[in-house]
Amino acid sequence: MRPVYLADKRWSDRRERWVRHVALINPLEFGVEVVREKHAKAFITAHHYSGTMVAARLCVGLYRKTGVDASRLVGVAAFSVPMQGAAITRYTGFNPENGVELGRFVLLPEVAFNGESWFLSRAFKLLKQEKGGRNGVRSIISYADPMERRTFEGILTKPAHAGTIYAASNAAFGGRSRPQYLWITPAGQVLSRRALNKIADQEVGHAYATRQLLAAGAPSRQLLEDPKTWVTRVLPLIATRVRHPGNFVFAFGLDGPACEQVRQINANGLPYPRIECARATSQRELDSLVPAL
Repeated sequence: MRPVYLADKRWSDRRERWVRHVALINPLEFGVEVVREKHAKAFITAHHYSGTMVAARLCVGLYRKTGVDASRLVGVAAFSVPMQGAAITRYTGFNPENGVELGRFVLLPEVAFNGESWFLSRAFKLLKQEKGGRNGVRSIISYADPMERRTFEGILTKPAHAGTIYAASNAAFGGRSRPQYLWITPAGQVLSRRALNKIADQEVGHAYATRQLLAAGAPSRQLLEDPKTWVTRVLPLIATRVRHPGNFVFAFGLDGPACEQVRQINANGLPYPRIECARATSQRELDSLVPAL
């Protein structure tokens, strides 16, 4: 008799792939606890397709221990400061300081089927324990990116996402964020608008963002060249400007009243996006499936 295979998305060496499993996750092999940011960063930059870390407020690790082996980190959830604080209010009704974004979520291939939802629910509990409370974090938003990423040679670096794990975890679906333009390198990496603005305005973190551009092949700044002028000059040399259709937005509450509030705010009647949405080949097709709010 052939085994019945179950498939989940997993990450390794900055590549995302579907992994076949023959069994559900065994909770006796796994533990969940807060992990130091430097360890979370090393794990995320090694395995997440973006290769970058977020401005974390709390990082939670999934550890596995089998037999006599020492426990090892096999997954990380990084709860971060949202790129736009107004998104917390828009999708949850809370003030920006009362919400976080699930900025990074990575599991290695060895985590068995159903590991995503199992880990996510426990990571939420730790977030509530560490940062929650009446005046603390009460809500979470997360995004699913429906646009594929490919290298110049056509190698897939990030498949389309429809947020299946969030739907399975009973998130409220807020529709899509507004379309925007992205700069994408030949390696399939997005040069974030926030990082580019840090360079242009010489904000905290501009040195790291500058190293990202140089690593992508940008020529060095000329003597006395204004940082904003440099960014404008080199971007077309190292990246292509692409219109992004907008991410799918999901929201969670961390307690009963918060869950109800999040549900009411996102009571828009939209069904969870299907994989067909993520595979939509045109903006018009995607708009017909899930409108931007």
